[in-house]
Amino acid sequence: MGALEYVAEWGKSSACTMRVTKPYHGTFRTVIGDSWFGSINTALGLRSLDMYFVGNVKTGHYACPKQYIKDRCLVRGDQCFVAKDFPVRPVRS
Repeated sequence: MGALEYVAEWGKSSACTMRVTKPYHGTFRTVIGDSWFGSINTALGLRSLDMYFVGNVKTGHYACPKQYIKDRCLVRGDQCFVAKDFPVRPVRS
């Protein structure tokens, strides 16, 4: 499929991450990404491929609205953290 693989379902930047990690799909390994990689789509897309994602998510998404994140933000010094209280389930087709 080449460069267009995963684009239709997950978008360009998330698809790029999924193509790069292709040798590890199904291994339940964790991708640790900086803010360029950080999106709900990337996390859900990798989870659908039996992988995990750790990174910063700066914007909301229909599955996780920005206000939901803001309401659960914990401040520790000058750092903000979000308490995860919702399940992230694999997306299967």
